[in-house]
Amino acid sequence: MALKAIVVGLGKQNVQDYLPALQANDKFEIVAVCDLEPAKVEEVSQRYDCKGVVELDRFLVGNGREIDVAFVAVPHNQYKSVIWTLAKHGIDIIKEKPFAMCKAEAAQIAQEVYRNNVTLMMTLQRRHDPFFQTFGEYIGSIGDIHNVSAQYVMNIPQLDEGWRSQKSLAGGGALIDLGYHYVDLLIWYFGIPSRVFCNMSSGNRPKQRYDVEDTAAIQFAYKRNGRDSVIGQLLLSRVHWNKREHLRVIGTKGGAVLDNEKITVDYDNGESLEISREDFPSQSEVLQRQLNYFGSKLLSGEFAGKIDPHFLEQMAFVEAAYQSATDSCPIGPSSVLSVATVNYGSVV
Repeated sequence: MALKAIVVGLGKQNVQDYLPALQANDKFEIVAVCDLEPAKVEEVSQRYDCKGVVELDRFLVGNGREIDVAFVAVPHNQYKSVIWTLAKHGIDIIKEKPFAMCKAEAAQIAQEVYRNNVTLMMTLQRRHDPFFQTFGEYIGSIGDIHNVSAQYVMNIPQLDEGWRSQKSLAGGGALIDLGYHYVDLLIWYFGIPSRVFCNMSSGNRPKQRYDVEDTAAIQFAYKRNGRDSVIGQLLLSRVHWNKREHLRVIGTKGGAVLDNEKITVDYDNGESLEISREDFPSQSEVLQRQLNYFGSKLLSGEFAGKIDPHFLEQMAFVEAAYQSATDSCPIGPSSVLSVATVNYGSVV
């Protein structure tokens, strides 16, 4: 039986990606769409032959039993109230990143999930992409890692438009928005760093007014045997001259590089390999893989009332980087948001 879904937020992410994907997936049935703009609601609800909602809480009072899960993509400052509304009606939540705008909000969200015994998961697409999964496997073949270098950069002409230009609405810029994907990758592949040191800049678009960072340069380190044995750097930018993803990992037996087009692995014995991005599933297929994962976890109830520890680790990294940029000194993420000892509810 298909899970009955409401899609909350009718911006680009949901309209262009998740609504078409949900319609094509037999594990879900779109029963309603919701947005604060009535015109959008009318247009999209007619397109998908479903109910249109402007006032979410009022709708759920009378129709909450019809909804199993909500797919939520809204401005960052709206997530908390939407999660509260859905959770009190017992509706599971699939949300876009970030997990929260700050450490305090992360703790509150975790407590709300625990209190209402609902499931909350995030759309971190790279974890479901065989391209990135395969890269992780090759990292394991190059010996002990000692250096990591990553870039996720793009050229966004207008940075002063929409909610992403305001810290009060977005929580930040290049780091907490586009950079969140690479924070997640680093934690997925290597775990949470022992310390981070971050520099940020803003105002690199002349004559545009925005109060979030457009560039973040982060140094990080991992301890092994009591010392920093893995060092790395992450560059995030909205004002680069082109769009680029790049991740280079160096180990005692060789190096592995991931970029927009391919994976390259070179070993110290002279062997090498190259795998094209074209050899992997398309982005639409990856989206279906992610939806299938969500469907199976929701039906199993495995994450009900629990928070994936990786979500809190991501927020620890982000919060530590912002604090480091403010204080001009290295910060240990675990000292900012301890995922091991602080009771934010139940973790997986």
